[in-house]
Amino acid sequence: MVCDLPVIRSHIVDEFYDLTVMNRIWNNVKEDEDACQLWQLWLNHNGHGTISYKGENRMVYQISYVLIGGKQLTPGLVLHHKCGKPACVNPNHLVQITNKENVLLGNGPTAINARKNVGICGHSLEENNIYRNKNNGRMCITCHPGHFIKKGDRHV
Repeated sequence: MVCDLPVIRSHIVDEFYDLTVMNRIWNNVKEDEDACQLWQLWLNHNGHGTISYKGENRMVYQISYVLIGGKQLTPGLVLHHKCGKPACVNPNHLVQITNKENVLLGNGPTAINARKNVGICGHSLEENNIYRNKNNGRMCITCHPGHFIKKGDRHV
């Protein structure tokens, strides 16, 4: 007969380790006026806090979402900061969305261009005045009538 003690002991050790990590997180955050719990230790180039968890460097907000928020990460989804502050580890400020949604809610070039409704030429980028190329890019029909009609392109 196999003894279950190592399994039980491993479970207890994991719970203790998780409690230690949760305490480490809460001891290194500072709450701001928006109820954001901002990580006060090292931040990466994107402004996200990192922490060593089970031998790997992990994002603090992800660990907080799981350990403190008691939620599970869904494969294929990413965590989005509803507050817009990457250093925030408050699980109530995090929501799981697709990577595409996360990119479009951001402030990078893709999101900025997707929100534009007028091109650099001043013409409308509404669906009735654009071509979509094979990369789904928007091209102004008024400026380039027939110019973008190539194999793989389509008129919307």
